[in-house]
Amino acid sequence: MGVYNQISGFAQDSIQLNIASHVQMHLDKNEMQYLNIRVGDEKGDGSLRIASDNTIQSLKLNVLAKSTVEILDSDIQKIDHKLSEGAIVAFRGKVLSLLNN
Repeated sequence: MGVYNQISGFAQDSIQLNIASHVQMHLDKNEMQYLNIRVGDEKGDGSLRIASDNTIQSLKLNVLAKSTVEILDSDIQKIDHKLSEGAIVAFRGKVLSLLNN
């Protein structure tokens, strides 16, 4: 991967992130009501890691191409996700129970 970015200590009602190809994004210690994330684009794959110390009420996740996403045991209340066939996604901890809803 090319560019590494980190968002830390962010408290906001909502945010939208478009993680382009060759970009790694790491989120930690954030509090958000609504988070809308697109990982990857037509040109290639992106990477996202949401650490366990985030609080997110609603997460909308769109993972394109062969992008990778890792969501640790974050405090997330709702997940809406769309995953490409080549996506590599890891959900850990209590967030797993949201995938069946």
